[in-house]
Amino acid sequence: MSMKWQAVVLVTYVLIGVNTLHPQSNAEVRGTVELLVEETSNPSGPLGVVSYRLEKINRNYTRTVDGEPTTFPYSFSLRIQTQDVLPQGTYLIWINNSAHAASRVSLKEFATGILDQKLFDGAVLALATAGEGDLESKSTLSVLLKVPEAYRKSPEEIQADLVARTPTVRLEKHLATNAVILYLSFPNRKCREGAFPNIIIIDGKQMPGSGCRGDAFSVALSIEEFNQLRQGAEVRVNRGFVVDRISPPAAYLDKSQVVTINR
Repeated sequence: MSMKWQAVVLVTYVLIGVNTLHPQSNAEVRGTVELLVEETSNPSGPLGVVSYRLEKINRNYTRTVDGEPTTFPYSFSLRIQTQDVLPQGTYLIWINNSAHAASRVSLKEFATGILDQKLFDGAVLALATAGEGDLESKSTLSVLLKVPEAYRKSPEEIQADLVARTPTVRLEKHLATNAVILYLSFPNRKCREGAFPNIIIIDGKQMPGSGCRGDAFSVALSIEEFNQLRQGAEVRVNRGFVVDRISPPAAYLDKSQVVTINR
């Protein structure tokens, strides 16, 4: 296995196609870019991934955080290269257990943008196709993400992120409809209807009829369906095939916490 660590290099070039961060109609976004890390390994997985690049893009970006416009002085671009040219299609870049939509930036390179100002050092990186068969195509690099110390998340920040992403389950038993409605809520994430369906998954089984009720992900179950669920069942959400195919952390079902609604 060969491995390359490249010192920080400052270059200016045209950044193309990182749709996660650059939704403008103009496909070209000019930015000043620092190459932070580049590592290579032997070809891996069915897609033949061979290397990654982590770049810092020194350009202000503004997005809404807690209802207020917030400006970030930089972002990151994570790029994964393959040994061969892959077929046209939709691809995902996985960072640990989180999948991110990827843009093809060259014949053998895919990229995703990251607005987080700190990153998880030692993350597992992979490339996969999107849609049916995505997990079978998932190709994991044999090298882990190396984040320069200035941009690493501290143990305290990692724990805070975990708490912020931990969902809770609320159960309502509606006597009028003879149904139990399960709500899955996240502290920092609201359920929104869109191009991809929001699917509740209980113990690995997709629940038909999942959707949004207010800001929560939800599904209505018959009394019989609810009774068949096991105490402590694992509850996750899958937004189509792009986000949270494996959505850590999960919530766990406590069937004793059902609130009865008489109306």
